[in-house]
Amino acid sequence: KIREWYRILLTMFWLFSAWQCFADDKQFKIDSLNQIIQTTKSDTILVKAYMDLDNIIYASDPKLDKEINITVLGICNKNLNITSSLTKNEIYFFKKHKGAALNNLGVIAKTQGDLDSALYYNQESLLLKVEINDKKGVGNSYINIGSIYHQKGDLVTALNYYFKCLEVRESIKDEKGIATLMINIGAIYHYQDDYTN
Repeated sequence: KIREWYRILLTMFWLFSAWQCFADDKQFKIDSLNQIIQTTKSDTILVKAYMDLDNIIYASDPKLDKEINITVLGICNKNLNITSSLTKNEIYFFKKHKGAALNNLGVIAKTQGDLDSALYYNQESLLLKVEINDKKGVGNSYINIGSIYHQKGDLVTALNYYFKCLEVRESIKDEKGIATLMINIGAIYHYQDDYTN
């Protein structure tokens, strides 16, 4: 009996230690990224640091998530307004991250129930992703737009975007993405009592 309690306590200690290491590592990454954000003079490094920070905090701090993406959008717009001094790679970088920030703002708006803003942000993101030929990003935009129409109850338009996404994901052989998408398509057919599709 004592041995069993010892194992339980040892397991609990190990789990707590592992959790603490994860929390410490996460805070270390946040602190490091904030240091970069405060000191860098390079807009490309700044955007990358903000996006890395956003990937860490988006679920735990929605307000900061929105602020970060608005900031990234501003930095990208500022740089894209002076494209004559940018290389092709820098233009691509700022367009790609502008598209990502717009996508994130669309997700935030959708989560807050503002479907019209969510649709706007995702459509703007889609335009940029098409322009820079970001096929995976195009597919993600299609599924995001489809899910907004799905939530609005416009199932025909939702299916249209889901099938556009399917075409893109098949072309890039994104099997995991295809599987996720088929769940969305199946949910609509189920809702419509269409069990043949």
